[in-house]
Amino acid sequence: MMPLRITLGFEANVRKKLWAGVALFAVLAGALVSAQVWHKTLLSSAGLNLNLAAPDALIRSNSLSRLPADLLRVPLLHDLLTEDFLFYYENSEGRLGLSGTLRRISYEHDVTLTDELIRLVMDEPAEVALWRGADGSLKYYAIAMTRNKLAKLLEPAAKIAMKDRQLSMVGELRIEGQMVQLFALEYAWNRKLLLATREDRVLVFSDPGMLLTTSGDLNSNASELLGDLLSGDKNKQRRFSRAFDLDDAASGHSIALKTNFMSFSYQHFFPALKALRFDFSEKPMAGGQGWSTAALLDVDPAHAAGLLDAHVLWISLPHQPSACAVMPVDWLALAKGMNSQTVVKLEADKLAAQFEGPAAVCWYASSRLHTPLFVAQTSKAEGGDAVLEAYFNYSIRGEAQDGKERKKVKAVTSKAGDVIWQGKDDSGEPQATLARSGKLVYFSPDAALVEQALAVAHKRQPALADRWKDSAAASNAVAVLGPEHLAQLGEREITLSLPQQQDAVLRNAADRHLLPKLAAVKKYPPMRLELHDTPKGAGWVALDWQPF
Repeated sequence: MMPLRITLGFEANVRKKLWAGVALFAVLAGALVSAQVWHKTLLSSAGLNLNLAAPDALIRSNSLSRLPADLLRVPLLHDLLTEDFLFYYENSEGRLGLSGTLRRISYEHDVTLTDELIRLVMDEPAEVALWRGADGSLKYYAIAMTRNKLAKLLEPAAKIAMKDRQLSMVGELRIEGQMVQLFALEYAWNRKLLLATREDRVLVFSDPGMLLTTSGDLNSNASELLGDLLSGDKNKQRRFSRAFDLDDAASGHSIALKTNFMSFSYQHFFPALKALRFDFSEKPMAGGQGWSTAALLDVDPAHAAGLLDAHVLWISLPHQPSACAVMPVDWLALAKGMNSQTVVKLEADKLAAQFEGPAAVCWYASSRLHTPLFVAQTSKAEGGDAVLEAYFNYSIRGEAQDGKERKKVKAVTSKAGDVIWQGKDDSGEPQATLARSGKLVYFSPDAALVEQALAVAHKRQPALADRWKDSAAASNAVAVLGPEHLAQLGEREITLSLPQQQDAVLRNAADRHLLPKLAAVKKYPPMRLELHDTPKGAGWVALDWQPF
């Protein structure tokens, strides 16, 4: 029996060691797989190819947590935004996930990475640069700050990174003779931050792909960007501000938006307008405390005088618009872009030669959001109609295909002397319409708006500027906002886009939450945005909101 017992004991011991080996192998394999998954997850969004030197938006604030409340000081925004907006930072999924991750790291590694880190980020001066994603929305951001206390809180990151599953060192580079480490923090499912500190400078990036390639190396732009933002040179640290031609230190809040982001790729219509900025200051200003507006213009001195003088346009547009804006079109630059696209077999400079001065675009409550009215001024009252006709036919018909010429729309001269080109649908109803009345050219996908504009041109209907008591306002105005009619346009879009029978859930939500907000907007008077000084070159100029 003894040999049997010894054999059984030996076999049992072997089995235990075997299972221990299997378990150890499983643990190691799991750790290896987890590391590979972490690496693949980390790099899944790498290689975003963002232009880090040119953010689409910039927020400079003394306290990001106070920004929502200060935005609500604008009466119109106070009526539009809900308390959910005010408390977004406190209750957002990302904030809660980050807070939970920091609590766990703080508890397991006995460090002070608690909610104080988030509070410091949200409550202290910072620059936040934002870039658009593939869907056109502002998706990626970088936060740059100079904070001694915050930098000290992140000092344990190097030690923690060696033993924590959610914090890892992903790279390092030399800046001004000092090695700087880059850390990745995974704080929620498929959500990661990149952190970098040097002395009193702290950087936070919202996505690894902003700085890393698919192989995990720093991309070509990252080293230069990090070198500037983490430099001891104050001027280099303001790299994001310099991208918006802002060299002064921030005070209060400042929100700057590039127009090539806001214009949905229509920047070529107004290349001189580079950005808009909204500033908040609690210090007394000329118009009292609160928000002010400015525009970044890059103007050719030779064309500065009439770049934004839309006096002729304002007195030629129908009254009571929902919104209007002047577009400082560079016609020659626009023609070059059209020639490069070869959109039509006519030289675009022939079209550009027909126009001068700015153009304007207006939306009206009687029409749709996608059918605004455009107006521009020609350089001469006669001639050039053949070029206008060719481009109009291309825009609504396209080029001939299979060698077959499509039926072209021919000009019709009205009794008042207006030259009109009008497309029609299959039932014969008028659609897109182009018209020239003297030196003014009107276009809209909605034929009724062009008819109203022609009535204004012949003094049969009131013009937009007829209500302006100050004659100089027509020369200084660059935009008009009619809250009542803008709300009506919104209501019309909701009614037509969300039929009750087909989209009951969405329509009920709109009826309950959105329509009351639009109703509150109707009480505000029309506003006119004025520009009193045009720079000769590049620079920011103040804009003034005036009720009328």
